[in-house]
Amino acid sequence: MNNRTAEPEKVVPERKALSFEEVRKAAADKSRQGFTAEVKALIEKYGAEKLSSVKPEDYEAFMKELEGISHAG
Repeated sequence: MNNRTAEPEKVVPERKALSFEEVRKAAADKSRQGFTAEVKALIEKYGAEKLSSVKPEDYEAFMKELEGISHAG
């Protein structure tokens, strides 16, 4: 019999992929807060002319940068 205790398995929660609707809502919220130019520049940074052209695999990074847009003060 093996008396050695097994290490507990590390459970990594599976992250749900962001949907276009979630990204669109966040971008629209930022635009309403007065950051339309910054949102447009971010879209262009990801090689797109409009939000719907941003690649789904870029949504997570796009959202992180979008969340970082704020009034410097």
